[in-house]
Amino acid sequence: MVPRSPGLEPPGGSELLEQLGLWEIRSRSGWGLSGGQKRKTVTAMALATEAEVVFLDEPTTGLDVESRYSVWDAVRSAAAEGRCIVFTTHDMREAEMLADHAVFISRGRVVAEGSPERLREALPYRYRVVLRRPRRSPVAAKTIRLGDTVIAYTRSRSEAHAVAEDAEAESATVEPVGFEDVYLYYVHEAQREEVEG
Repeated sequence: MVPRSPGLEPPGGSELLEQLGLWEIRSRSGWGLSGGQKRKTVTAMALATEAEVVFLDEPTTGLDVESRYSVWDAVRSAAAEGRCIVFTTHDMREAEMLADHAVFISRGRVVAEGSPERLREALPYRYRVVLRRPRRSPVAAKTIRLGDTVIAYTRSRSEAHAVAEDAEAESATVEPVGFEDVYLYYVHEAQREEVEG
C-alpha cells in the first residue's frame, strides 16, 4: 500500500497496519480500497514516518465508528510516544477526546486555545438545557435557538432544572456543557468583540 524500496519497512509499520485494520489488505492496490480504507492508509503513511511533528487534516471524516476509534487509538499512541500530532477536525467530541491542547479558529483567526479542561473551566456556565418546543422563553445566561428547540445555558444544576421546569417544554434534558458548547462560546465571544470593536 505504501511505495517503498524492496526489503524496507518503517519500524512499527506492521503494528500500525494491524492497529488501523489494514493488515489484511496490505498488498491490495490503492485503486481497490474503499474511501475509508484510503483515509486510514493516508493516516498510516503519515504516522509511519516517525516524524516528530505529524499533520493530519480531518483523518476521520467519513469513517464508521470502529474505524474512527482505530484512528484515535493510533493518534493517541503516537502522542504517547512524545510526537506532536496536529489534528484538524470539525467534530468537537473528537477534539475533546484527542487533544492535549486545542486551538479554536473562526474566520481564519485563533479565538481561544488551551487544554480542553482549561477552556471548559473558563466558561461562565456549566450546564445546558435542551428544550423541545418550549411554551415559554427560558430565562438563562445564554440561549441558542434551533428551530423549535432551544438550548439554554445555566451556571448550576439547580438553575438548569428550574429553567427546564419554567419553560413548559414538550421535553427537556439537563446535561453538563460539552466541548461543542465551549467552541460556540468562544466563537460567539469573538464575533461580539468584532462587532463592538
